[in-house]
Amino acid sequence: MIITYILTIIILTFATKVYIKRKGDKGKTEKITTSARKIIEREQDAYERKMFLTKRERDFFIRINNIIKTDDYCILAQVRVADIISPNKKYLQRSKEHTALFRQISQWHVDFAIMNKRSFEIEFAIELDDRSHNQKKRMERDDILNKAFAQAGVTLIRTMSYEDLIEKETVIRKVVKNQITSYKTKQN
Repeated sequence: MIITYILTIIILTFATKVYIKRKGDKGKTEKITTSARKIIEREQDAYERKMFLTKRERDFFIRINNIIKTDDYCILAQVRVADIISPNKKYLQRSKEHTALFRQISQWHVDFAIMNKRSFEIEFAIELDDRSHNQKKRMERDDILNKAFAQAGVTLIRTMSYEDLIEKETVIRKVVKNQITSYKTKQN
């Protein structure tokens, strides 16, 4: 009974991944695996445009622009964490440690990153938290993200709302002002 059940699961799993396609009149069969490339070639509408950012994120983006009123900075949205921070160079690139650390952050994004237009460095990042950040798995993810940013020396500002951000506005302005001063000092 158990063997029959296991075999059924294996067969159903295999059948969902591979299907048989008749080829011509000869009755020959050919295995075809489902891949994005084949779907794109077969279908004319495999992808569609989607709205970039949620309404809440778009509104927030506009408001952040009002806080950071300087030509020295650019606000970027939905930036991949691995494009801002990386595993320490003390871990060899293909080592288990480097791979584990990279994979941990490679699929994550921050809502906004503030980039210095002169140095192209990310000065700080902003996470617009919502109720989902109260879930246990999300809290664990946020804890890892907070520690990773802190270890890399990049400020990560978390905010629940624009009103919350207003309270942090002085912090943001101070960070921006310090970074501009620091950059000008480096140039002289």
